[in-house]
Amino acid sequence: MTAIVIASGVISVLLLTGCRGGGANPGGDDLVIPFVEPTQSERTCLNEVYPPDAPTFQEVAEADYRPGANNVDYIVLEEGDGEKPAIDWQIEVKYTGWLEDGCVFGTTYGSGRDARFFLGFVIPGWRQSLLDMNIGERRRIRIPPDQGYGQAGSPPRIPANAVLYFDVKLETGITGEQAMATATAVNEAAAATITAVSEEVEATFTAIAEEATVEAESSSDAEPKEDE
Repeated sequence: MTAIVIASGVISVLLLTGCRGGGANPGGDDLVIPFVEPTQSERTCLNEVYPPDAPTFQEVAEADYRPGANNVDYIVLEEGDGEKPAIDWQIEVKYTGWLEDGCVFGTTYGSGRDARFFLGFVIPGWRQSLLDMNIGERRRIRIPPDQGYGQAGSPPRIPANAVLYFDVKLETGITGEQAMATATAVNEAAAATITAVSEEVEATFTAIAEEATVEAESSSDAEPKEDE
């Protein structure tokens, strides 16, 4: 019983001192404790592995941006001489995406291949910009949250209500009809390859089985009979 009372007293003292030390308001009841917004974790940024010869965040100044529709501002860095894509096109682009603090959250540079996708399946800010670009054109784009990933963000790399900066180069594009024809041809070629391989495997196993049967019959014929 004495031990319990002592333990209770110790806990009470700790609670009292803890409350006065960490929770007391030393400046009075009107003191406002600021809330610190969490910063983007460095573990989700790709800056350390970003190629040094790729586009950089600092090469464009804020004052250089031209106002665009839906507050999607842009700068044309390289002119393109190809046609503009349509909403049903499948396109290929080189790109890098940054947050406002320069954190690289996505890029094709260093991967050895471009990004390929249908225009109808990207965020509104990208879709609007790319529909206005010519093939071969390169732009720097600043996308407000409502034209990007909005309140949801895209964890873990893109926080909620993030302004996004993209360096995008429209490399190539094909119409929806061409993309469908290409996909059909690829599927047909894959199916033909699978069929040919299956037939070859089946023929191989059939030949092995037939050879084994012949060897078994030959061995049986060569064995002496009991009455011989």
